[in-house]
Amino acid sequence: MALLDTQCQSGNWVSKRVVEELAKLEDIASVRTLPDVEDANGNDVVPCGIIGLQWLWNANSTRYYHSDFYVLAKDHFEIIFGDKYILDHGLLKRPKGVMLPLVAHKREDNREYLLVLFSFAHVC
Repeated sequence: MALLDTQCQSGNWVSKRVVEELAKLEDIASVRTLPDVEDANGNDVVPCGIIGLQWLWNANSTRYYHSDFYVLAKDHFEIIFGDKYILDHGLLKRPKGVMLPLVAHKREDNREYLLVLFSFAHVC
């Protein structure tokens, strides 16, 4: 199962375990330029290589897709598609003109709440 991670700004990732299951360990190449990635605890995330993979979105598809993936030795996940791939292929689309605050907002009264709600609904 693949994860679509809109916050992953450093390419696509695959676990080494998945690469091993695909019998493609010998296809892992060295990384020329390391991505600048940290985990939630602030530790550097360093890939053990990079690999080109192709896949179908589902069993009935006839179109093959191809992308490069950073390979991570840990298997916290199987596959991550980063923000660039997600946007380039239209898997998710950014709504235009919408900004939702990521912090708690203290509204003055219910009129402000309705204004924010209406603005969001109008754009979507």
